Amino acid sequence: MRKRILSIFVYQCIVWLLFLLFENPYTTPVKHTFSAVSFSLFWVVSFVSIITYYVISSKVLSIEICTIKDVLIQIGFTLLFNLVIACIVVGVVLSTPKGPGYFDFRGVFELAFGIFNVISFSFATVIIAIIGVVKRKASPRAYKITVIAMVLLFVLFPLVSQGIGFYQGTQYERDFAQSRQEAEDNLIEMLMAKDASLPYQTNTTHSPPGLMDTGYSTNMVFIDYDTKKIGFLFGAPSGEYQSFSLSEGPLTTNDYNIQREWDLDEPGSKLTTYYIDENNYHLTIAIQLEMADRSVYSIDGLEADSNGCFLDINLGPDD
Repeated sequence: MRKRILSIFVYQCIVWLLFLLFENPYTTPVKHTFSAVSFSLFWVVSFVSIITYYVISSKVLSIEICTIKDVLIQIGFTLLFNLVIACIVVGVVLSTPKGPGYFDFRGVFELAFGIFNVISFSFATVIIAIIGVVKRKASPRAYKITVIAMVLLFVLFPLVSQGIGFYQGTQYERDFAQSRQEAEDNLIEMLMAKDASLPYQTNTTHSPPGLMDTGYSTNMVFIDYDTKKIGFLFGAPSGEYQSFSLSEGPLTTNDYNIQREWDLDEPGSKLTTYYIDENNYHLTIAIQLEMADRSVYSIDGLEADSNGCFLDINLGPDD
């Protein structure tokens, strides 16, 4: 029993030291606690530490895991030591000044790692116990098949999954950056060509430098009468921009509800946005621009989803 306690304590010390090494923000900056990179590092730390533990326990201390009782003992002591060490680390973290440094972590971060560590160790313990039983009671061929299956299921599959997740996360960030750049370019083009600027949702203001660094502190709708293009600048904290090119002619349906109306100075007359039903009053489904010469321009089917496009427009007159 003493050997088992010692081996599990050594395991816990190794896993937490590896955690402090790989997840230290001073040496390995991580933008998001639960990003693909962080989760991958969690997995690597646990995997390396578990292998180290079983090498020490089996080769040095001659500890075998061959019964359900052994498995439960492993998990129980792991929970105990993990709780104690996690409390110590979290206590040190909370007692140190916030700022760059070796102990610049947060309590939730450490606790999340502790939970992940226990789960990983518990799975590994059960798997090794199963392999041990198969080795003793099954044929060599069945034993090899079991080992290969376990490696594929619990080693290669997580690695491939994390690799795919990391690639998808990187691709999403790249696509987001590209769409953000396109929105900024369209906004600059609109600001240079706009003929009308109309604020809305003025009860909410944004601190300087304003939405998308434009200086505008409230949501804005811009109109370019030459191209019949309507642009919406909205959203917190940094802002979003969407623009729509209108086609000549009024809306062909009367089933929509009026979401917001703006009275315009010449050469415009009225700008109206519409929503599809009461359950989606906050989503804009169509836009119509009426000119002073009685010409009408519109766009229908603004369907970011099936019910409309979010432009942060509330019902009623301007605030």
